[in-house]
Amino acid sequence: MKKTVLGTLCVALLFSTVSGFADILDSWHWRNPAPFSDTMQNLCFGNGRFVAVGSGGVIHTSSDGLLWDEGQRPVLFTLNRVIYANGQFVAVGNQGTIVTSTNGVNWSQQTTGTTNDLLAVAYGNGRYVAAGTAGRVAISTDGTAWSLASAGTSDLNWITFGNGLFMLPTPALATAVLVSSTGQIWATQNIPAPITGTNPHQLFQVEFGNGIFLAVIADEIYYQQAFRPTTHLYQSADGTNWIQGGQAISPNFLTFANGLFYDYASQVICATNAINYGWLTAPSDASNAKYMAYGNGRYVLIENNGKCWNSTNAINWTASYSGMRSDVFQIIASGNAYVALESSQPIQLSADGLNFAAINNSPVFAGDMGPFYGIFNAIAFDGTNFVAVGGAGRRLPLGTTFGFVYTSTNATDWIPRTSNTTQPLTAICSGPRWVAVGKNGALISSPTTLAWTLRASGTANHLNSVAFGNGYYVAVGNGGTIISSPDGATWDVQYAGTVSNLACVRYVGGQFYALGEGGIILTSADGSMWSSVASGTTTTLTSIAYGDGRFVICGNGVVLASTNGANWQDISTKVPNVPYASSVAFLNRSFWITGSSGSILQSDSTDGIPRLSGTALAGGGGFRLKIPLNVPPQYRIQVSTNFVSWQDVVCLTNGLPPACWDDTNALKSPLGFYRIAVP
Repeated sequence: MKKTVLGTLCVALLFSTVSGFADILDSWHWRNPAPFSDTMQNLCFGNGRFVAVGSGGVIHTSSDGLLWDEGQRPVLFTLNRVIYANGQFVAVGNQGTIVTSTNGVNWSQQTTGTTNDLLAVAYGNGRYVAAGTAGRVAISTDGTAWSLASAGTSDLNWITFGNGLFMLPTPALATAVLVSSTGQIWATQNIPAPITGTNPHQLFQVEFGNGIFLAVIADEIYYQQAFRPTTHLYQSADGTNWIQGGQAISPNFLTFANGLFYDYASQVICATNAINYGWLTAPSDASNAKYMAYGNGRYVLIENNGKCWNSTNAINWTASYSGMRSDVFQIIASGNAYVALESSQPIQLSADGLNFAAINNSPVFAGDMGPFYGIFNAIAFDGTNFVAVGGAGRRLPLGTTFGFVYTSTNATDWIPRTSNTTQPLTAICSGPRWVAVGKNGALISSPTTLAWTLRASGTANHLNSVAFGNGYYVAVGNGGTIISSPDGATWDVQYAGTVSNLACVRYVGGQFYALGEGGIILTSADGSMWSSVASGTTTTLTSIAYGDGRFVICGNGVVLASTNGANWQDISTKVPNVPYASSVAFLNRSFWITGSSGSILQSDSTDGIPRLSGTALAGGGGFRLKIPLNVPPQYRIQVSTNFVSWQDVVCLTNGLPPACWDDTNALKSPLGFYRIAVP
């Protein structure tokens, strides 16, 4: 069977999508890793979908734990816990953050009146109760209006509800719990844990299910010394009378799912009904799992940096993640090919920007601990030549360091060039000459990329970035360093009016922009006279790009946008979280952001044209269509076998991207073409 995927559009769709590009920065799509790189702290299942919440206020949803949406950020503070109760999702987080949603897609931030971090939330007796640091408790009957109470002064990192009682932890090392029916007034109930010698015991967590509270208690002294403690389960129906049960493990988390309690730590799962228990093997690559939930016949396990697994029985697990996981420093485009630099890894190449793979001929270096990939910090392309620069300071004989230059004409075959510097190189640009800069003021130049000359930069400060424009070269670095040159050979130090470290300089929109620590933005026409622009943030800014009338700046957890380069808007909540974004580029009519944990994100395109891609379903089950860019709000998928007669097969309303549709009838036709059209 041959299935061909077409991005053919009717005229109505073309015009409705390209009416303006003001909203292209509203939608961002994960290109690497899959499904995302966000660290999720917690997840739950409700209203037919999994909802995961985590760092930077990011929320991801999935109906099956396999295909996840691109994510959204209703807030910027980390969300620590989410539940589905009384017909809505409620998520709580740092700085007193609470957000609610009835469908997991549209979220509303609520006012709590506290800046204490909220760490957990539960529902019962007609009310939500959230618990947080320094004993802070927040209470609501509807999830919208919240009142405050307290339960001591200790941090409250979990809460559960059952049999008419909310239950909270007491101070560390105490084998006791706090109980309340309203969340307002709390009473202490002891758990009669045995004492082994003189060692105190620690209550890790209590969870409710099957009509009982289940507590995990372990020896604290052994735990601090990194030995597995003697850990026991205790159960109670009323929170007062406790019965000792079997052994458990010191948990990353304790949860109740599909009729059983699950206690997880270090690749081991203890499954129990509080009477009988068994040891299960967790995924071998799940060393620090955060949480597990069950829904739609599937268990889902989550961990840091977007790692996730799924299982139908909590025994046999399948990874739901893939792609690069090391930091991505930069991405560039040559025609329709994309080249990405991943920290200490081979150079990555993609034909479509959707799937990246390491090139076979990526440079490998010899060190005292064996071969290794060097750290490529920057790459540039002038239409003919690729030049990648970097440095190495690990696994080298006698602790030496060096800067290296590699060139290529096809991004696949790379040739080493003599850099003539021992300093790691951090940035590269092309003009009449190629110029690369690096640590301790290192600066080299070349007219052809073949031979490189060491130049006097006039500074010993680290140089972090270099750019060419309007007939000038400009390089910036630590301590507010700015140097400029008309030819790339002779350099002058300029006055910047700041001592802040400058991370990036680019010539975009007709002038130079330099940015760095404290949210600083400087502009100049020629690299010598500089003025300051208000960014509206004190966060470190790392990169700037310009395309089709838009400026975009990224930084340490922040993304800014502007139409004139002077007035900046914080659009961070529109971008799935990248804790540290290293670069932004405008490539093939889209903005691309790269950063920590393998992150590559692409905005919608300024041409507004949706893209179609497709893959065969496993087991010959059909064909999956996906719209990875510019997903229309409503559309029809049409199929044809001859390009003449088109038949509607489904009419869809887009929720959150990625938009996918499975054609389970694909096997019935030997040839098929797809297109989308506006209803």
